[in-house]
Amino acid sequence: MRHLYLLLTERFALLYSPDSTSVESSVYLTKTPGSSDFIDQVFTVFTEKSDLKGTKVSFVLDRSFLTPFYFSFPLITKRKVDNILRFELENALLYSASEYYFDYYHRRDKEIARTQVGGYAIKKDLLHALVEKVQTAGGEIQWFLALNNLLDLHLQEKSTPQDCLSILWEKDIARFFVYRKGFLVGFSSVEIKSNGEQEKDLVLFQREVNQKVASILLTETEIEECLWDTQEGLPVHQEEQGRLEILPTATETWPQFSVNLEELFSPSLLSSKKRINLFQPNLLIFEDLKKYAKGLMLSAGILLACIGLYMGSLGYEIFQLQERQKVLNQAYERRVSQYLPKGVSRSNAIYVLKERLKGEQEKQQLAKRFGKREYHVSKLLKKISLLKQQTPSLHLDKFSYSPQVITIQGKVISPVKFDLLKDQFHQIFSSPEYSIKINQQSLGDETIRFSISIRSL
Repeated sequence: MRHLYLLLTERFALLYSPDSTSVESSVYLTKTPGSSDFIDQVFTVFTEKSDLKGTKVSFVLDRSFLTPFYFSFPLITKRKVDNILRFELENALLYSASEYYFDYYHRRDKEIARTQVGGYAIKKDLLHALVEKVQTAGGEIQWFLALNNLLDLHLQEKSTPQDCLSILWEKDIARFFVYRKGFLVGFSSVEIKSNGEQEKDLVLFQREVNQKVASILLTETEIEECLWDTQEGLPVHQEEQGRLEILPTATETWPQFSVNLEELFSPSLLSSKKRINLFQPNLLIFEDLKKYAKGLMLSAGILLACIGLYMGSLGYEIFQLQERQKVLNQAYERRVSQYLPKGVSRSNAIYVLKERLKGEQEKQQLAKRFGKREYHVSKLLKKISLLKQQTPSLHLDKFSYSPQVITIQGKVISPVKFDLLKDQFHQIFSSPEYSIKINQQSLGDETIRFSISIRSL
């Protein structure tokens, strides 16, 4: 994703791309910093020159848009700093602390038993307006950085200042950074003003810079040295007494911003623990939640009511299950008392009842399996055995049965007995559903061999 840094000062704005390490566009500003006209002017120019869609945008703001602060507390932890700082900012800021976003860095110095805190605050309405402009243009906010914070990190990376006054010289502005034991405790700036002929008044600028240096040295008695940081070729000279001497030549060739932007936005500075970031997406989400607090509270109330009803319903269902279990236990006790054989202890009741149940189930299975059988063969054999009682000489040689035909072969002594036997078979199979065919053969000694076929019609 493409990255862009939008540097805003009171006098100009520039758009820097770390991908191309170049300034994509810049513009001098004529509107009041922080006003809606100012924001419209900035974005009108840059959206015409650069497409912000799908781009991560980081704002780098000068002190015109931010309120710096510095506090020195007793030796305390960061957690206590978080709790104390908001109350201290109520007295340090122009408006209520609730109208600002802020970020800070701190250092616990055990030598002096103090915790030093430095940071920056930005008005919420200004940050929201800038965020809205970027999002409307299709961009995504990455950071809100403080220019002086980056310059401070840049100076410390180059010279490691201790108790000193570091002066960063630009085209027509001098920035003063005051350090105590390497910790930035304050900063200020002086700009070149134009005289009546719209020319740079270098003499007045020189005088104001020298006055500012003298004032800082009188206030900060622990400062041991002044460090001038200027770009090579700038017409500036420091006298032996520490006073500034400006050579009024070739002022039109001075750079607009003397610090190398590639160094200013280097990964080492941006990843520093002391790097300030005033943009916290979770804070913006919290602000949006506050706007809809009433609706959210109503929704939360309805949700809690639904949860309460659900829990009540669940509790009632559990109560019903418990009552039903009690009824089942009572029914079980009655059944055990009713069917438990005498002399069997209650501890063996389950085993005894299981055995009984098993026996009943086996009976039911047998009845289900054999209950519908008609036992034709058994019944027929029984009837034939009754014929044996009436005809003792009856002797059966063969008997076969199928649902379609029954075949009986045998012999009997005496034709009279055979006639009697035929009548008996006709009585047994008297239904019109049967057809009886009888074959007989005399063996010569009054013994008759017969064959009877009974077919089902």
